[in-house]
Amino acid sequence: MADETLKGNLEDTPVLHILKQIANGTLDPKTLSPELRQDCVRCMHGLGKDISSMASVLQVSDKTIRRDKAEIVEKDAKALPADYRQRLRGDLTTRMASINDLMMRLANDQSFLGQDRVQAGYHVWKMIKDEIEIARGLGLLPAEAFKLEAAAGQEREKTPQQLKDELARLEKIATDGGSINDQEVVKLIEDIRRNIALGEAKQGLARLEEKIIELSKAKEASNGQ
Repeated sequence: MADETLKGNLEDTPVLHILKQIANGTLDPKTLSPELRQDCVRCMHGLGKDISSMASVLQVSDKTIRRDKAEIVEKDAKALPADYRQRLRGDLTTRMASINDLMMRLANDQSFLGQDRVQAGYHVWKMIKDEIEIARGLGLLPAEAFKLEAAAGQEREKTPQQLKDELARLEKIATDGGSINDQEVVKLIEDIRRNIALGEAKQGLARLEEKIIELSKAKEASNGQ
């Protein structure tokens, strides 16, 4: 009866208080039910504790902690609404589209230094990108490529001329902001110019191949007559 009373009291006790009792030696972690132990694991994981530290506090093996963490993830996944993935994808799609608009506004806002505009846009985009990776890691989004139509600049492939125009725009921003002589900026510009040239070469090769095939077919048709 005493054990049942203790168990009931612990279930009504905040997890942080349970961990405090374990730390000061007034509670034996081995008396915790699997459910309470997993609550402690969840809490310590949120506090940044690693598996070995959690195992030491709860006086169980590392294997037990890994199993508890796996069961926690499984329980959380089952508790999610059936349409959660779709709603999450829709939310991220909307947010990334908003970030794309923000980046464009920052890039064209002359009240900011050019380098500040580029850096601000980059960091906001990276934050959303990290959210997607975290969602994938938790199994909340499919592992395959996450296609976001009409979002975050994922447009159709640009022509070399469009890329040149975009580069010229960014070079002007860098010049106005005084970062045009920064070594990293210089290297990035050179790399982009080289890649644009390669793209033009690829297009030229494709057009050349098409023309050769066209002439060959015309010649074959002429010989056949």
